[in-house]
Amino acid sequence: MFAISSDRVLRDSLAGVLRLSPDCVFSSYRPLPAPGSIVVGINEVTDANLRFSIRYCLANAEKSVQLIVVKRDWTQEEIERLDEAVRTEYHRANANNAATVDRISNLPDCEWKRERLQQLSDWKTIPTINHTALTLDDDLKSKVDKLVSSVPLAITEDGDSSSYTTKPPVLHWTADPLEGEVQLVLRLSFGLSGPDEPMFRQICRSLKPLAESTYEWIGGILLTSEPTRIHVQRFSDTIIEISSRICVDELEGSDCEYPMRLVWPYLAAALKAMVNGLREHSHMQYTVRIIQKSFIVKTLDINNSIRLAFHKS
Repeated sequence: MFAISSDRVLRDSLAGVLRLSPDCVFSSYRPLPAPGSIVVGINEVTDANLRFSIRYCLANAEKSVQLIVVKRDWTQEEIERLDEAVRTEYHRANANNAATVDRISNLPDCEWKRERLQQLSDWKTIPTINHTALTLDDDLKSKVDKLVSSVPLAITEDGDSSSYTTKPPVLHWTADPLEGEVQLVLRLSFGLSGPDEPMFRQICRSLKPLAESTYEWIGGILLTSEPTRIHVQRFSDTIIEISSRICVDELEGSDCEYPMRLVWPYLAAALKAMVNGLREHSHMQYTVRIIQKSFIVKTLDINNSIRLAFHKS
C-alpha cells in the first residue's frame, strides 16, 4: 500500500496513522515501486494526484488494488464529484481508444491491423475499480485494513530503485546524435498509466540478451552491439522511448546508404520484448509512434519493400 498527498501535514498524518515506511509515501504521483493499493490524501476532488491514481487503477484493473481517497471531511456533493471524477477517466480512456480505432481503420488491411483492432476492442471494457472515500480520523487504519489485503506488500529487488544508479550513460550516449550518427526513436505513450517499477525493470532485464554489453540505470537501459546502440528510457509515468543509433562514418559499402537495416533486427527485438511484457497487463493501453527526432527517407527496392535510409545529422 502507498500513500500520496501534496499536502505535507496530511501526508505526514497518513504515514503515521497507516504506519507506512518513508519509501511508501509520496508527495506526488510517480511510477509505484510495486503493485499495490493507493491511499490519496486530498483537499479538493480536482487534485492531480487523485486523477493520476484513478488512471493507475484503471490501467491495473485486473489486479486487486484499492483506491482509497482521504479528506479531513467529506460533503455528499464531494462524494458525488469523486464518483464523477472516476467516470470521467473511464470516458477519457474510451474516447482515446475510439480515436485510435478510427486512425487504424483507415490503414490498408493486413495481419497487424487486424491484431491491433482486436487489441483495441479488448481495451474497450475496463472492469469497475474499487474506490472508497474515507475521513481522516482515529478509525482510518482499521477501515483501510478492511479494504486492503492483509497480505504484506513487499517491495521486490526489481522495484527497489536504490539498487540502481541514478546516472544515465554519458560515455556512449548523448542527448542528441553526434555528427555522423543517425537515429530512429519509437515513443510508447500510455493513455492511462505506464508500467510500475518492477514491470519496467523486468522489461529492461528481458532486453539484456539482445546486446553484447549493457548499462542499466534507474531511468532505463543502454544496449550496445557494435555498431548499433539501443537506448530505452522512461521519461515519465506515461512515456517510454526506444532510441536506436548508428554511426554512418564507421560503415562501408551499401551499409552507408541504408544504415538502419543493421539496426532493425535489434530495434524490432527490443520493441517486441517491450510489447510482450505489456501484453501481460490486459488494460495497460498504449500507442507506438515514430517521433519527429527521426528523419526518414523512404526508398523502394526491386521487390517494392520499404527500406529506411537516414541522412547524416
